[in-house]
Amino acid sequence: MAANDLKLKLGTAIVWTDGGANDFDHGVSFADTDAYEGDSVDLGAAFHDSYAVYMTIDYGGTAHDAGAVFELVLFYSDDNTWTNQAVTGTAQQFHSGSEDEYAAKGQPGGALVCSNDSNANDEQCLGAISPLGRYIVPVVINRSGQTAGAAADFELKLVPLIRHPESA
Repeated sequence: MAANDLKLKLGTAIVWTDGGANDFDHGVSFADTDAYEGDSVDLGAAFHDSYAVYMTIDYGGTAHDAGAVFELVLFYSDDNTWTNQAVTGTAQQFHSGSEDEYAAKGQPGGALVCSNDSNANDEQCLGAISPLGRYIVPVVINRSGQTAGAAADFELKLVPLIRHPESA
């Protein structure tokens, strides 16, 4: 590497889980087209330029059809105020019956494309995002054509991608 090249390292992940410190607990059957939002998380005053996004779904013992999709939409705020942003900052169902209309106010975060693997668990890196504000709320929309039962567990991770100069 040349003296001015940058190297990436991974920072400490921010994690949303069912019932975790950053909750994403739908707690009921997650029907096709339903959407759920997670808790608001503070990325910090000096948040990183980019984050890798990982989403995992454990179907609770029953695999989805191959190709089923769960979509991630992200909402940002500079001051943890969510007025006119469609989200509340608290884990709950997201605008039942009007999910698409309100999701259009957020930023696409990627989509988890499921397998029909017998272990009934899918995890994918959805790509990288560049946050538009200090606070973030994730929304996951079920576009699978199937219900994810109450036993299904979701996990969402944002992993900081830290750039630093490579020493010569």
